[in-house]
Amino acid sequence: MKRAVLIAVVLLIVVGAVVLVKSKKAALEAESVPAVKSIVVKSVKPEKRVVEQSRLYIGRYRSLDHPKISSKISGYIEKIEVCEAEPVKKGDPLFRIDDKEIRESITAQLASVHAVEISIKSLKSSLEALKSDYLHAKDVYDRNMALFEAGALAKEKLDFSRVAMELKRNKYETAEWSIKAKEKELEAAKAQLASKRNLLRYAIVRAPLDGSVGKIYLREGDLAAPGKPVMDILGEKKVVEFSFAPDTKSLLEPGAEVRIGTTEATIEKILPVSDRGLMVARVALEKPLDAAENQNVALRVILKRKEGIAVSTEALLYRGDSTYLFEYVDGKFLPRKVEVEVSDGRFAIVSPAPKAPVAVGSDDKLSRLFVVKSVKAAEDG
Repeated sequence: MKRAVLIAVVLLIVVGAVVLVKSKKAALEAESVPAVKSIVVKSVKPEKRVVEQSRLYIGRYRSLDHPKISSKISGYIEKIEVCEAEPVKKGDPLFRIDDKEIRESITAQLASVHAVEISIKSLKSSLEALKSDYLHAKDVYDRNMALFEAGALAKEKLDFSRVAMELKRNKYETAEWSIKAKEKELEAAKAQLASKRNLLRYAIVRAPLDGSVGKIYLREGDLAAPGKPVMDILGEKKVVEFSFAPDTKSLLEPGAEVRIGTTEATIEKILPVSDRGLMVARVALEKPLDAAENQNVALRVILKRKEGIAVSTEALLYRGDSTYLFEYVDGKFLPRKVEVEVSDGRFAIVSPAPKAPVAVGSDDKLSRLFVVKSVKAAEDG
């Protein structure tokens, strides 16, 4: 009897323990899995639009032609004819070099030319007299030779007349060579005169092209020298050049569209040079930008453009290598796996194109649509 009571008590204790464990486990499970509440998700209707996918770059705005202007002669700057930022046309005077020394040199060289010309004139006058003397001496010698052959003249007199003739002939020939030498000297003197006069025109430095004046480095009274820049001239044609990684060259072909603020342009060419290991593209501009020379400007290169049914990028959920959106069909948000064809950061055209409103929101909210069953759609537009 006592044994039966003891067994019954033990069984009651075991059953009670089992019941207690199960109730505790149920309570813990209830605490670890909170009840999912209903959520409200905004939905929008996809709409047809043009989407442009672009890439942002920073380029440098400058003039295609930007020569540094210097003087071909040394001298002090007498006058600066222009101001910085002033428009100029090809041939307009930019600055003047003091030409006093050049003019003095021209005057001295002109005097040298005149002196040589007078010397030549004097030699030519003497040449006529020397020629007459030579021809007279030759006649005397010829007569004496005839008399000598006839036995009527001594050989000593013949020799005397021959020596006299040769002396006069040498003087005549020497005068001829002197005149030729002076004529060569005159040619050289005239060439030097022309060169000095040519230098005189370099005293006025003119604009080599249409454009505007950039920075002026030297002022009136400064010493200008060949190769030492006095000022910059900025040509009228403007470009923007930007650097990019070589592995993206396939995306940046000549002719690609570019946006610089509200200005539309195209890539003119990929330059055959590198800048610190990067390739360089040049954008041709039809009109100048509202920017300073060598200023950095932001530009967007249009990589893709497509027209189609677009959704907000806030409707896309990225999980690993897959992209999802949620279409609202028959009162439920259904996940759809899609491929993004083109995106501009705000809108995207995806494939397959959605036909129903899609959910938009944060990644956290969109992720919950996989498990939450009670969802209310708040339509936006």
